[in-house]
Amino acid sequence: MQLFIFTLATLNSSIWLGDSAVSYQLGFQDPATTTMEGIFLFNLHLLFVIIGIVVLVGWLLFTILKNFTEVENSNVANFTHSNAIEIIWTSIPALILLSLASPSFSLLYSLDEISNPELTLKVLGHQWYWSYEISDFNSCSEASQNLKYSSYMLTNEFLKENNTVGFF
Repeated sequence: MQLFIFTLATLNSSIWLGDSAVSYQLGFQDPATTTMEGIFLFNLHLLFVIIGIVVLVGWLLFTILKNFTEVENSNVANFTHSNAIEIIWTSIPALILLSLASPSFSLLYSLDEISNPELTLKVLGHQWYWSYEISDFNSCSEASQNLKYSSYMLTNEFLKENNTVGFF
């Protein structure tokens, strides 16, 4: 019974954990943006195409191995060229590539979209401290002003001596 509950909890952990990533997860999390939703749908489209190709090639391989072995088939094939087969095996992969190219190009263009942010925050990590800069900070006094500050680590003794409540 405990094994059943553990298996059920492992399979349905996304229900209990919200939409967080879990170990050995096989799919994407729920998309939060339209671009990620497009990536998710493209993944489903690509998976459908790949499964179709694998099934077709597997069926062809099985059929050829079953019907055209030397033991069961003693007749030699008389044709060396077939224009119809050559047209088919060059046009079908081209159509498959075209069906994959159009959604991928639209996704690439949507990922290249540049938004105009209201606030830009630049965070630099130095060896022993962090520095922050807000370059498009507008205050009441000046129209264009930069806000820069650095964040240093403080020791516990400094915090106790100066009674700095609220500091980390």
